[in-house]
Amino acid sequence: MMMMTEPVLTLSEMQSRMGINMSAVKKLVNLLLDKHYIERGSTEGSWRVFITPSME
Repeated sequence: MMMMTEPVLTLSEMQSRMGINMSAVKKLVNLLLDKHYIERGSTEGSWRVFITPSME
């Protein structure tokens, strides 16, 4: 997950790296926020990630 390896990313940077439109980035981020998998950090563009990848 991009946010785990680089916890300081703006939505624009995520859009550029994933190659999807901004509305899709916002939808995905909001889904993660709603499920409490992430929260916004204390500085602009920073994130706290609460999930870890599966070991499968």
